[in-house]
Amino acid sequence: MAVDIVPEMLESIKNEFQKKIINDPDIKALTKKLREGNADYEDANAYAVKVGELLSKTFGQKIKIDLLPDGRMYFNIADRVVGTMLDNMYKLSADYSQKVQSDINKKNGYGLAGISGKVDPDRKRNFIDKISDSEEFADVDWMLGESVVNYSQAAVSDTIKANAEFQANAGVKGTIERILAPGCCAWCEKLAGTYSYPDVPAEVYMKHKDCGCELIYTPKANNGNKRIVWSKR
Repeated sequence: MAVDIVPEMLESIKNEFQKKIINDPDIKALTKKLREGNADYEDANAYAVKVGELLSKTFGQKIKIDLLPDGRMYFNIADRVVGTMLDNMYKLSADYSQKVQSDINKKNGYGLAGISGKVDPDRKRNFIDKISDSEEFADVDWMLGESVVNYSQAAVSDTIKANAEFQANAGVKGTIERILAPGCCAWCEKLAGTYSYPDVPAEVYMKHKDCGCELIYTPKANNGNKRIVWSKR
């Protein structure tokens, strides 16, 4: 009977990832800033990038070709190991962004708590399919690099999009700004700028490989007289 390698591999990855998170100086500084209520979406993106880099490094250390049956990342392994860790990483980045949004709301005069982005099941499935479809893990191991960082950054974009929609339904006007990273491509240059929600093209929330662009959502400041109308939608 074939030995199930998933439990031991997953536990090893979880422990190493957690150790990296606890000991990383950048994570410590960003977490302190969040705890003090001084973090913004630039910090949320930096946190997401760092978390993604730490998970990517952990994958590189703990997932070896000689540990995989036939040198292949079968779907069952990819889903249970990589998929589980992508979920864990996503939650860390989304939760950070949620707290950032709550603090932004408070500073702008709203008592609305931020909400967290949700994993796109299609995005996750496509990721798992790509690394499991290849007969040789060596041909797709690159996906556990920068693609993991992009996946983590998506948690920030998803949280921004979710909050913009939620708050618009509650009667709060806001803007979404896409800020170019140095040396960005022509595609990103066309998307840079400030948009009044809901007039935001879908592409504004998207990132390509190695994309360093950042998103910021800012609700219009409340003058103290605005009554928030809650929506259950």
